[in-house]
Amino acid sequence: MNTASETRRHPVRWVLLLSLLPGLSLVAPSPSATAVGVDLVGPMSSSQCASGTFCLWSSALYAGSFWSTSSQSLVNVGGVTGARSLWNRTGFAVRVYSAAGGGGSSSCFAPGTQKSQVALASFSVKVLTTTAC
Repeated sequence: MNTASETRRHPVRWVLLLSLLPGLSLVAPSPSATAVGVDLVGPMSSSQCASGTFCLWSSALYAGSFWSTSSQSLVNVGGVTGARSLWNRTGFAVRVYSAAGGGGSSSCFAPGTQKSQVALASFSVKVLTTTAC
C-alpha cells in the first residue's frame, strides 16, 4: 500500500508512472506547434512517425525532441531546428530549408527516405506535390 511518505520518498517512480499514461505529455508545446498538420511532442522513436507524415528528431537514431507535419504548406519548424534524424513517410518529396520561410539552402528527400543519422539545419519544411525532388 502506498502511503504519503512512500510517495515523497520515491517521486521518480511517480513521474515515470505518469509519463507512461497515454495522452499525457510532460513537455509543453511551443506556439508554433498549433499550426495545422504540425505536431511537437517530447522524446520519441521512429515508431512514432505516422504514415503520411514527414518527421524530424533532434538526436540521431530517432531520439530527442520530435516534430512532424503532413501539411503541404510551407511550415516553420519549432523545436527541432537542427535535425539529427528524419523519415519521409509521405507519398511526396519533401524540401527542408535552412532558414525560416523557405529561405537559405535546402535539401530534398524522396518519399520513403529514412535517415537515422544526419546533420541538417531544419528551420522550415514543405511537402511537395510531386514525388521527385
